[in-house]
Amino acid sequence: MQLGNKNFRAISIFGKVILSYRNFRWHLFSIILIINSLSTWHGYGKMIANIGLMKTIRQKRIFIVDDNPYWVSLQTQMLKELGFENIITYSNGTDCINHLHLNPAIVFLDYQMEDKNGLEVLQRIKDYYPGISVVFCTGQPDLGIAVSAMKLGSFDYLPKENLNSKKLSRVISALSLPPLTYSKVY
Repeated sequence: MQLGNKNFRAISIFGKVILSYRNFRWHLFSIILIINSLSTWHGYGKMIANIGLMKTIRQKRIFIVDDNPYWVSLQTQMLKELGFENIITYSNGTDCINHLHLNPAIVFLDYQMEDKNGLEVLQRIKDYYPGISVVFCTGQPDLGIAVSAMKLGSFDYLPKENLNSKKLSRVISALSLPPLTYSKVY
């Protein structure tokens, strides 16, 4: 249908009538904006979901297993500054293992302790429940220990001399994200 000018046409799209070519371009632009805003909202949804996960993980129980009271105090203070309240500390690996029934979400574990080393404790934690996230925080900057810890299922390995609230926050944020899934590509 022509209305006298080639730029003005009646176009039917999905039962809607758009009266002009100029209007059609405007509607197409509007549709693109709506699609773009939906994808942006999807991004906001992911961000809100991650904030929700962080809020949820802040309510979970955290174990700090270290025989050095200075590091226990420092790490507890950093975690409290990050908003964590449910923190339980143990000065040896045996006490940690005996209290795994309390279901910690995260265990910050030292390597060198009085009764057991951290790798033995890590193995027992993973035997008890593999879903418990273990982060090695140790003063032993030994690559062999780090590799062994990661092979046994430690989520991360943080040397104590470089430990600060920012690094602790990054590790906890990484723990709160959903795991990546991999698929085979043929």
